[in-house]
Amino acid sequence: MWPIEVVARGSVSGAGLGDASYALAPLGHAAPRAVRLDARLGDRSFGTPPVAQVALRAGADRVEQLLSLAAGALKRELETALPQYRALRIGLILGTSAGKMDRQEQLFRLLETEPGRAAEDAAGAPYAATLDGLSAQLGIAARERCLVLGACASSTFAVGLGARWLDAGYVDLVIAGGVDALSELVCAGFESLGIISANPSPFGAHRDGMALGEAACLLALRRASFPWVRGSFLLGFGCSSDAHHVTAPEPTGRGLVEAARAALDDAGLAPTQI
Repeated sequence: MWPIEVVARGSVSGAGLGDASYALAPLGHAAPRAVRLDARLGDRSFGTPPVAQVALRAGADRVEQLLSLAAGALKRELETALPQYRALRIGLILGTSAGKMDRQEQLFRLLETEPGRAAEDAAGAPYAATLDGLSAQLGIAARERCLVLGACASSTFAVGLGARWLDAGYVDLVIAGGVDALSELVCAGFESLGIISANPSPFGAHRDGMALGEAACLLALRRASFPWVRGSFLLGFGCSSDAHHVTAPEPTGRGLVEAARAALDDAGLAPTQI
């Protein structure tokens, strides 16, 4: 694969907006912690309600708000780096696991209380509704559009698929990424799996589970003009499916190894070069 350049990016998470959403702490310093107790989830009798939330308007569509923040940041960078981007052949790929679950919860409640209003709001509830709003905010008419549903790997698949579109010459620019928002149904699903921790400690010797969070991240990608210039690049992509279990990977890690090897082969790199 020809190197794919990251032209612009926009992201938001419980840790902040832009670079702050994924920034690492300096060596020797404690990492920033965005996980907090959530009173609303606690009131719903969830056993372990700490989550990493973004400060958003209450009652409004959380997915749309997250995407709006990420898209706004991406648009500002893109207009500076590539002012003529709207005239290009653009591909739009968005990955999600929970989709518009928060909006669907609201719809289910309206069906019980205000059926007429629920019918009016139904158009904004399907998973694919996110693509329309994103296109409008970025001011683009995408030549190719795709919604990727690949559970926890959805956004990674979206970026890899975007690289394939660019490599094949389908489009000149790809906007790819992912979004997921917290909702009661999502939290209930993970609680039922028994993998949520009351005090998550990633990489700790005694870690007993995870905490849920919400975020959105978008990347603008194009084929690099030159193989190596200063910036961020996607050099290769690989994926696999071991079809072993609905949530657990195959115990030997075979699927992970196959995906890593495919990515290295795609990039023309040996493991020792990483």
